[in-house]
Amino acid sequence: MHRAKRRLKETRDFVEVAQSWMKGKPMAGSTRDMRWAVFNRDILPKWRNLVVSDITPDDLRSHYKSIFDRVTPATAIHVRDIA
Repeated sequence: MHRAKRRLKETRDFVEVAQSWMKGKPMAGSTRDMRWAVFNRDILPKWRNLVVSDITPDDLRSHYKSIFDRVTPATAIHVRDIA
């Protein structure tokens, strides 16, 4: 029981991890602004309510491919880098 409670407490959602990474990653201001825009437009709506450990590599590939097919390769690459 304690192990399950500790694991639940340590669980981090995707948004928390991604935002922490974005804030701590050194990059130019213009790159940071563009990545935040990509994050809010193309990543956040899809992964908002998921726990990091529940996202599989196939989930990431599928989402990346849908963006690649829908938008532009450059946007898809940014999504891949952030996710």
